[in-house]
Amino acid sequence: MRDYAKISPSIWGSRKFLSINDDSEARLLYFYIHTSPHGNSIGCYRLPKGYVMADLNWSPDQIDRAIEALCKALLIDWNETETIVQIADFLKQSPITNEKHAKGACKLALALPDCDIKARICAELNGSEYVKEKLPDIALPKPSDRPIPTETETNTETDTDNPPIPPKGKNARPKKWNDDLEKSFEAFWTEYPPAKVNPKSPAREEFAKAVAGGADPEALTKAATSYRHSLLDDDAPLPCHARTFLHQRRWEDFEPEESDGTYRAATPEEKAAWKAVTGREREGVRVDQPWPMVMVDGVEVPYPEAPKIEDIPPFLRKEA
Repeated sequence: MRDYAKISPSIWGSRKFLSINDDSEARLLYFYIHTSPHGNSIGCYRLPKGYVMADLNWSPDQIDRAIEALCKALLIDWNETETIVQIADFLKQSPITNEKHAKGACKLALALPDCDIKARICAELNGSEYVKEKLPDIALPKPSDRPIPTETETNTETDTDNPPIPPKGKNARPKKWNDDLEKSFEAFWTEYPPAKVNPKSPAREEFAKAVAGGADPEALTKAATSYRHSLLDDDAPLPCHARTFLHQRRWEDFEPEESDGTYRAATPEEKAAWKAVTGREREGVRVDQPWPMVMVDGVEVPYPEAPKIEDIPPFLRKEA
């Protein structure tokens, strides 16, 4: 067990953390996940709900509500099947500091069951300069690679007095993968906002589950477009993983947009400007503010009217 855990004081100014300001259970669970005796040095570990129930004296419903709130706030990611939790941006706050540290971190990551979260943590660790032997890519099977049992096979191992209930809604069984579904998914994937780490295979599986549960593929794509446009504002958070967007049915929060000309595709020069000023390249820009703003002599001016970005101190740049 670790002797201590590190939580940055900047958390009290975090938009993500303040979004759960009125949810005391979610905040308590977040601190518990950081300081749990079951945690580790990579902020990603198995956390069976029974551990939480015993340590916090909570009911299963309390745990589920708090986990859902933290996932929605993008403070953690959670794999229900493997009961694995990953603290968002943990390795940014507690980065790998040397090769010995890197070897221990890689060992912890490789010990996790194969799943979408393991794929992401391995990808993050591979980005460290101290990881000399790169971790293998975690290949997750497509829905079509996983055999779907027939009703006869399913019922042979169940209690005849309590027959299984056919799954519905978000728990529906994935549809059989075909060319039409692949085209629909690729259309969704093209519209979804790009992220530095965003595993495609888990997103493909969740897309199939959503369609099997009754979601319209075209509506999912339009929701992805609306979500991408919502992130173009200066104070917008980083995009969540596509798998999380689909698994938590977040598409229901984004209505299809009318083509009102509010946004347009960014030019190569505008993309380069946003990348230089904010560190994040934009595929689309607002028509009324296509350029990032920077501070020059106490006045905000569009990027093209400012001196070269190299001449502007970082603390004077307006972050997005």
